[in-house]
Parts: sequence; C-alpha cells; structure tokens
Amino acid sequence: MKSKIQTVLLFMILAAVLMPSSVFAHVTNDKNLFEDLQDSPALEAVVKLRALNVITYDEGTSLFKPADKLTRADLAFWGGSMLEPGSQKDRKALGQAVVDKGLLPSLEGNATLKDVISVYWNGKLQITDNVDQEMTREQFVQWMLTKLDASAGGTTLFATAGMSQGPTGTIEKVESEMIGEKESAYAKYTVVIGGKSYSLTDHPKVLNGPTDLSMWTGKQLEESWISENHGNGNALAFLKLKGGQFVEAELASASGHHHHQHHMPAPDNQSSNSVLYAIGGALIVLAAAVIWLFFGRRTNRAAPKGIKQ
Repeated sequence: MKSKIQTVLLFMILAAVLMPSSVFAHVTNDKNLFEDLQDSPALEAVVKLRALNVITYDEGTSLFKPADKLTRADLAFWGGSMLEPGSQKDRKALGQAVVDKGLLPSLEGNATLKDVISVYWNGKLQITDNVDQEMTREQFVQWMLTKLDASAGGTTLFATAGMSQGPTGTIEKVESEMIGEKESAYAKYTVVIGGKSYSLTDHPKVLNGPTDLSMWTGKQLEESWISENHGNGNALAFLKLKGGQFVEAELASASGHHHHQHHMPAPDNQSSNSVLYAIGGALIVLAAAVIWLFFGRRTNRAAPKGIKQ
C-alpha cells in the first residue's frame, strides 16, 4: 500500500515540476489593457495614449474607471510619468514633482482642461474650449487623442513622446525570439512589411489583433507608430490592424488574461499565469510531501512487527 501511495505522490511531484509555465509576450491589446473598457467609445484612445505613455499603468488596479472624474492626482501621476520616462519615483513622488515644477497648483480636487494643458503642453496649447471645465477620464482620453498633432511651443505631443508614423500594408512575415529565461521569458517580435523588417519594442500596444503576433502573417496593418527612444534603434510601439481580420474567439484565445504595464523600465508584467503556475506547483509539492510523511508514518505504525513493507 505504501509503495502505491508513494508512486502516486511521485507522479504528483513530477507533474508540478514539469508543469508548463505560460509564456506571454509583453504585448498589450484592447482586450487585456483594462477590464472595464470593452464597451467604452474611449477604448482606442486609451490604447493609443498608453502607447505614447500619456497615461500609464497604476499599480494595483486593472480598471480604468472611465466614468470617474479626472483628478489632479491622476493627472499629475500620468503627466509625471511622461515627463520623467523610466523614473523610479512612486506615484506620490511623481505627482509632487509636477506640482513642484509649477504645472499644477496642488494634487487636491478634480482636474480642469487648464490643468491638462499646463501639464502636457506647459500651458502653451491654444484652444477655444472652456478651460475651466472638468471632465471624466473617458472624456479626457478622447479629447487628448484629438490633440496629438496640435502644435504648442514648436512641438507636438506626438513628437514629445518620441514617436513617428510607421509602415502600413500587408504583414508578409513575423519572426520572434525568446528573451529572458524560464518564467520571465517572453517573445520579442519582428515583422516584415514591404520587404523591410521592423522590430517591435519590448511592450508594444495593439488594436484589432491577438497578442500572439505569430498569427498576424498575411494580415493588413492599418496604422503603426515607431518609437525613436527605444534602446539602440527605432522600433514599432503601436500597431493597429484593419478590423475584422480575426474572429472574437481568436482574439480572446490568444490575448491571455489581463496583465499590467508599469511606468518603470521593467517588463510590463510577468505573466500572471506563470506566477499562478509556480505557486500551484509549489503547493502541490508541499501537499505531496505532507501526505507522504503522514501516510508513511501511519503505515509504519500499523505494520505488524517482523514484517517489512
């Protein structure tokens, strides 16, 4: 009996050790960026502004909260992240830096359009809208999307973000290589369009396509943006496929679970599935060890003297 129990437990341990970890690329699309935007007219705006780092991931939340009023604290955090890319400061410190620069009077209360223009354009953008109006977070991103190419102080928000227009057309080929090891490994992609290869950033943002870019061969790319601030060269940071090229099941199956993107220069997110697999595997091993000890001792105590098991 003991040998049978040990055999079963051995298989459990092997299963835990050999359990495959789910490896996702650090690709974010409109299906997994935020959980509460699928029916929002601001969905595309949020994906694009996230690619520009005009808005950033807020640690500990998977919700965008589109109907909530935009607060000065949120505005300062988002704007501070864009003004100080790669900063190691936390949310509060980034926000306070914006106040210290004189771009906001404080972090209290709701933000007005005047506050938005001050933070992102240093107050230099000329508009005809009522600058004293407050807005929801949804209204904010929709308004911001219309102003990406608006010139203020001799530059645009698009240029300030280090972006330029990328290629369009048929994706002739998709290549990938694995970066990192074990649970932290992810696929880094290169696409071929018009006979030319374009690498992608480590954390590209995607519209109308699954996060597994190996499925993109032969699909039509409608819009793309090149990041000019990526490592040693330019890379695609945003890609929008022509709509309707994938059925909903393909988009859902290849997009994985929701994963976040931090404003610091680290992977947007180590796959939540990988973490869960690791925890689950550890629990299985622990449970197996406890059962092994319990049944082993119990069997030994129950065995008649002089009989070996």
